[in-house]
Amino acid sequence: MKKSIEADTPRSCTGCSACMAACPKNAISVVMNEDGFLQAVVDKEQCIDCGICQTVCSRFISPEKHTFLMEKCIVAGACSSDSTVHKTTTSGGLAYELSKWGIENGYKIFGVIYDYTLDKAVGVLVDTLSGLESLKGSKYLQADISEALCTLCNKTKKNPDGKYICFGTPCQIFGIRQLIERKKLVGDFLLVDLFCHGVPSYNVWRSYVKTLHCQLGAFCKVNFRYKGNGWHQYTIRIDGEKGNYQEFAYKDMFYRFFFDNVALNNSCFTCDFRKS
Repeated sequence: MKKSIEADTPRSCTGCSACMAACPKNAISVVMNEDGFLQAVVDKEQCIDCGICQTVCSRFISPEKHTFLMEKCIVAGACSSDSTVHKTTTSGGLAYELSKWGIENGYKIFGVIYDYTLDKAVGVLVDTLSGLESLKGSKYLQADISEALCTLCNKTKKNPDGKYICFGTPCQIFGIRQLIERKKLVGDFLLVDLFCHGVPSYNVWRSYVKTLHCQLGAFCKVNFRYKGNGWHQYTIRIDGEKGNYQEFAYKDMFYRFFFDNVALNNSCFTCDFRKS
């Protein structure tokens, strides 16, 4: 029986990249599959079948470990007290304010930016207040955090006194938590997972932006939650070198695919994390 992530399991890969960061032989990579989702693959020539990758992968861990009881938690609501922050962030600016506090107190921030060269969401580590600007706003895409996650692990090994605030989807944060336990990473970690609708296929997104590139040229700003039409009106706005595109969610093709759940990853439909 295989001990790698290629072993049979009823759950689908979430593309969280934890297995890649855990592999002692660099035998795992995260690639885009034919359906437009990030997926971990194993190099059989490099793999020694040690089984370490399975110890951080949610597909091989009991679902009970994924969940917690809300009855045991203290639930609080919060938002930024700065009205200018509200205009450039989502969810009340809480993530930005927490990140700002973190930078001011010596933390590095593990978050996601929109890469305008690759037209995809990518994980990064930020350690300056100016760097937080690129982290603002929701990105309704599957984020490739593989490189940033490996960087996080390497930095933690070199500096056990390092402090990090990590933002991600529940499956990504679960993978990071497993990595911390498995690698016995020493440091100060604050893990923040987000309410997740699911991740749409990049096949849909790439087809969508290909058309818009013809109209707008190179993108300068992609805003998945533009607030120019009000707080509760889901609107996407994309600014390009030749102009801008702006549309309500119910009229926009990408948003229709996203919110109607017709192009989500298989793992999103069987997600153990959304039960919590």
